[in-house]
Amino acid sequence: MNEGGRAEVDILVDKLMKGDISKEEVREAINGILQKYGEGAFNSYRVTRHMPPYSEKDIDELKVLAASGAASKEFFEYWADVNEYVRLSAKTQNKKGGFVHILIIAGRVAIVIFVVMCIVFAIRVFVLRN
Repeated sequence: MNEGGRAEVDILVDKLMKGDISKEEVREAINGILQKYGEGAFNSYRVTRHMPPYSEKDIDELKVLAASGAASKEFFEYWADVNEYVRLSAKTQNKKGGFVHILIIAGRVAIVIFVVMCIVFAIRVFVLRN
């Protein structure tokens, strides 16, 4: 690996570890490193791509590989794909969770209204009979 690009590759790894870089930004960073330092800035690690769905466990495995020295262009692109998939899945789950939460609250409110109406009806019937 070319030592000149090592600092920029380390910055890219740090951003991927934190999960605060998009796939497009990863591609731009890779292209910038290639333009400045050439192919020698990256190593020739062959990434084994797995099929989605991805999870935090997959991200943790990629972090371990990066800490072990994996630093190929393909590895970083794959890592960005996994990060984005997990991030978008989490957002979707949060939206679904919020909708379910609203349904549960609406159901509870409907039950309370029904019980109150039954009590009012029972009181009216009891008062009208007497």
